[in-house]
Amino acid sequence: MNRKVLVVDDDLTCRIMYEVFFDEHETLSASNGIEALKILEKEEGIDLVVTDYQMPEMDGGILIGKLKELYPNISIILISGSVKTSSSDQ
Repeated sequence: MNRKVLVVDDDLTCRIMYEVFFDEHETLSASNGIEALKILEKEEGIDLVVTDYQMPEMDGGILIGKLKELYPNISIILISGSVKTSSSDQ
């Protein structure tokens, strides 16, 4: 089944990687949450949003809150490449 996926990440390399990963589906991309919301306003039928957590202008956490409010039936995957270490790990 062909689905429409919106990938949201400020890193161009990551967006390209996700587009390759979801190659069987129609894939759109945005570099931040604000851009993603603009795409969602214009595009119908987006089934899945894959978003990074840390991004400028609007991070993934805020984007998810808005998605749940405006598009309650859309599926969401949150991804973070950020790694936090505790002082005992250093």
